[in-house]
Amino acid sequence: RQSLAICLSMIGVYAALLAWQPQALELYLYEHRSAYFVFASIIVVTLATYLYDARYRQHLAKREVEHLRDRLGQRKDELEASLVELEAAQQRLLLQEHFATLGQVTSGVAHEIQNPLHFVTNFASLTEELVGELREALFAPTSEERAEPDLVDVEGILDDIAANTATVVQHGRRASQIVSRMLEHARSATSDPVTVALDRFVADQVQIAGRRFCDRLPNRVPVDVQSDRVDAVEIVVRPPEMSAALQNLLDNALRAASEGGAATPGVIVATLLRPGIVEIHISDNGPGIPPQHLKQLFEPFFTTRAAGEGTGLGLALTHGIVLDHGGTLDVESSADGGATFILGLPLAPAPVSP
Repeated sequence: RQSLAICLSMIGVYAALLAWQPQALELYLYEHRSAYFVFASIIVVTLATYLYDARYRQHLAKREVEHLRDRLGQRKDELEASLVELEAAQQRLLLQEHFATLGQVTSGVAHEIQNPLHFVTNFASLTEELVGELREALFAPTSEERAEPDLVDVEGILDDIAANTATVVQHGRRASQIVSRMLEHARSATSDPVTVALDRFVADQVQIAGRRFCDRLPNRVPVDVQSDRVDAVEIVVRPPEMSAALQNLLDNALRAASEGGAATPGVIVATLLRPGIVEIHISDNGPGIPPQHLKQLFEPFFTTRAAGEGTGLGLALTHGIVLDHGGTLDVESSADGGATFILGLPLAPAPVSP
């Protein structure tokens, strides 16, 4: 545009000059000092206009950049404020979830402990009454017809006292088990994570679980335990916590296999290597798990055992331990019997070469 303007200006000036002095056709343009001055002026004005236009556009661009920078800064502040609010909302949700879980667990603990305490209180009251009857039978004044206490009545009262005492002991132990499981979980959660060899860790847990099962329930049917492990695999765990989780799964599998009625009760422990994770499969050939119980299996205080045989906290705590380790815990059961618990854990990160 600037070049075109210069050319048009030069043509216009030259045409005006020719109209004013036609004899200028016989002269060179540079001999007309006035025309030369006009041409120079046009060039200078055109260049000045071009420079002014460039500076003006640069000024406008600079103002636009500053405006965009201000808007970007405001947007950044808004995003930072939104991020802070989002983190605060997330913390509130986590806190509410923790309080909800704590309330559920607290309510469950109170309910579960209240039951054995109710039995303890009632049977202790009955025992107190029986002691009064026994005292009356032994030390009441004897009549001429009954010169000495009736030993049959005394023996019956003593049998009732013994039965009541056994019931009190049973429910007292149940309350103690609930408290012990909660304290054990609280203590294990404070341990530090370490890297362990998977094959050795699982083998130790299988051996310990089998020995404890035989010592605790010597009258149960012997269970055949088979183990198929992968070698040279490491995981990062808190050993006391993960040991408690595996012990609970293995104990449940051993119990189910011994109660399943199979010709050869058995438990199979297998580890499978997946991309980024390792799965521990604990399978039994017991009676299986009813489909309606699968969704409730990991809820606190849910149990399918008879009253007094379980606290209903084992699988719930195990599920929480696995989730705290960044893993997963699933269960599969078929209508033909048998159940498989699948515990997935992330592999330990590979060591960095120096």
